[in-house]
Amino acid sequence: MAKKSSTYWQKRFSALENAQNQYGQNTFHQIEPAFDKAERQIQAQIEAWYARYASNNGITLAEARKQLSAAELKELQWDVQEYIKYGQENAMNQQWMKELENASARFHISRLEALKLRTQQSLEVAFGNELDSLDGMVKRLYQSGYYHTCFEVQKGFNIGWEIGQIDERKLQKVISKPWAADGKTFSDRVWQSKTTMVNELHQQMTRTIIQGKAPDEAIKSMTKYLQNKTKNAKYNAGRLVMTEQAFISSAAQKDAFNDLDVEEFEIVATLDSHTSDICREMDGKHFPMKDFQPGVTAPPFHVWCRSTTVPYFDDEWGRSGERAARGEDGKTYYVPADMTYPEWEKAMVDGHTDDLKPAVPDGIIKSKKETIQTLDKLKQSGIPESEYDEYLGIINNHENPDIIKLYKHHADEITKVKKTNSGSYSPVDKSLVFDYPKYDDMNKYGTLAHEYGHFFDAEVKYEGLHFNEIQAVQNATGLNAAFKEVASSSDEFLAAIRKDKEHIRSIYTTEAKADLIAHNASSGVQDAIDGLFPKSRIRWGHGERYYNRKYADIEFMDKLSSVTSRKKKLQQVYKDLGLDASNQAKVKTICRQYEAASEAWANIMSAEVCGGEALEYVKKYLPNSYAAMLDILKGVK
Repeated sequence: MAKKSSTYWQKRFSALENAQNQYGQNTFHQIEPAFDKAERQIQAQIEAWYARYASNNGITLAEARKQLSAAELKELQWDVQEYIKYGQENAMNQQWMKELENASARFHISRLEALKLRTQQSLEVAFGNELDSLDGMVKRLYQSGYYHTCFEVQKGFNIGWEIGQIDERKLQKVISKPWAADGKTFSDRVWQSKTTMVNELHQQMTRTIIQGKAPDEAIKSMTKYLQNKTKNAKYNAGRLVMTEQAFISSAAQKDAFNDLDVEEFEIVATLDSHTSDICREMDGKHFPMKDFQPGVTAPPFHVWCRSTTVPYFDDEWGRSGERAARGEDGKTYYVPADMTYPEWEKAMVDGHTDDLKPAVPDGIIKSKKETIQTLDKLKQSGIPESEYDEYLGIINNHENPDIIKLYKHHADEITKVKKTNSGSYSPVDKSLVFDYPKYDDMNKYGTLAHEYGHFFDAEVKYEGLHFNEIQAVQNATGLNAAFKEVASSSDEFLAAIRKDKEHIRSIYTTEAKADLIAHNASSGVQDAIDGLFPKSRIRWGHGERYYNRKYADIEFMDKLSSVTSRKKKLQQVYKDLGLDASNQAKVKTICRQYEAASEAWANIMSAEVCGGEALEYVKKYLPNSYAAMLDILKGVK
């Protein structure tokens, strides 16, 4: 097979990015008129308000705060009812809907409040339109970007295979996951911009009235202020649209590359007089897919970023037989060079491959990502079929292929899974039970994933791990059954959990504690704090007795034996390892870290599988342990 040049990939993917970019621009052009309309409406509302209430000498703040007459209140309440009806039909911001409903029920509303209600409605509609347009844009862009990326890669190799339909849950996860450093979604940014503009506009109204300007002057001043704010709002909307377009396009490419098993990607910048310094610097650089991180190694690198990514292959990629096109369970087909995208989509997405010629894999991309057909033990657990399908979908659509591999090859090695009213894993008979959390801010499947995590920790073997510490502890205590060689007791994971102990110590403030208390999604992190720091339980955790039970076993065996104290031997082991074991209290604290590591492993596994807030807390408080677990999972046998 002839090798496609780097120029070929750059040309094809630059064209794709230009198409995505153009769609982003079109979306902004759809948003822009809504802000122009809001500006005209607010201007008219201000002019009408001054015409009704202001004399030639202006209006005082006291007059502005006078209650509406019965007739005027009735008129306003009619308007509010129309606003509510509009909101119900157009899925307006629920916070604003509540404010409207409260206003409609009030008997006393001032003139100034009435103006603010009317002007805010116009802005709520404009920003709501922006959010709807953005939501529609990112869904369409992700789908288009994903499938077109698959198309371009398969066409580049003249060979292809069926691509599954994009799962709605996976799409929603990409859309709703914050990706920038400030942790905000595009929805957060829209409503933040709205809140800022509403507050500033209302403050300007009040200031203008306080100054007692004549009506003409006041209207002129307010109009100029409104025009500037609308201009800024449109600029911010455009910036947000184009930045989110760049991120979603990048995310779609990332997922497509991963599903096609592309191992490396290359940065391609649009080089012209407008190209930023950072994009010029990144142009042509290539990275392994595991390092794909928007804003750091992948676009967007900045606002209005136009860079894109392409698959990168070294000089050896074209050798026959080096890469397989598909797994053993799939078929491959020749993709003609003149095949159009609609034809490809019909064949590879919709499954109409009758007109395509079967192909023999030769020197092309590796196998498609593994998928799980069934989790038999979970299916037999007693959960409804819809929930079983949902959890299976979470695993199959997971962005971490090692999670899929782990479940595919080992999940059914467990003896039994049962839905009950508690959660636990029994290493004696390799069975687990689970329940759903009772709090809305915790993932529905968090406990199930947690208990599976214990199973994967205790029963699965991973390549590349070392157990020097736990073996030394076994030799010192003779309690091999209590101190097992499992993933969480490996030297690699123990080193990481100890780093995180110091990390937590450095960032744990009164404010941090209050934040943890307020969010049940932080339960895994709270549990780690409970385990790592004696008598420091916040709300969630296993408690002192649980975390000290290994040390209690040692104390119990010392009472039964006349031989040299196991506690003293353990102390020496820790000293030899360079740990601070100057007294038995410190020995006890170190010893409890094995249980803390075990629970941390299960909590991190749960967060990684389910994502959401729980994962964000893990990344913040347990970054070293999280990274260690991801590395360990790569060695799953």
